[in-house]
Amino acid sequence: YLPAVLAKPISVDTGWSLPWVVGGLSLGLLAGGIVSPRVGHTIEHHGGRLVLSCGSILFTLGFVSLSLSPNIPTYLAAWLIIGLAMGCGLYDATFATLGGIYGQAARPVITILTLFGGLSSTVCWPLTAFLNAEFGWRITCLVYAGLHLGGVKFFV
Repeated sequence: YLPAVLAKPISVDTGWSLPWVVGGLSLGLLAGGIVSPRVGHTIEHHGGRLVLSCGSILFTLGFVSLSLSPNIPTYLAAWLIIGLAMGCGLYDATFATLGGIYGQAARPVITILTLFGGLSSTVCWPLTAFLNAEFGWRITCLVYAGLHLGGVKFFV
């Protein structure tokens, strides 16, 4: 949800065109799609704990890089990192990990996770807007980096 709330403030603050700012997300989605088959293979053969931890670390690095971006190439590189993180740490990797751990019994756990994921926009959209209004988009990205860094301890 980050670009939906922060794209305009990033564009205004940096002077970068809005299509380039929003294009970062597209680049990240492409990177996530490219890495996803390898992520699935790794989860299948080694489990998901390491993959999900790597996802949290990559999200942390990506958001820190995003917050420090002085120019469009650095900004887009940060989105590549975030894209790799999306491939390692969003629903696909999480559901595959839960399926590997719980087998057929994963269905209720996945349902609960999906419910919380669906409600996340209810929390994250206003939280992102509040953080941006109070501290700016760069600090907002650092807050999200910190939250993802906390996720590493959860998986390790």
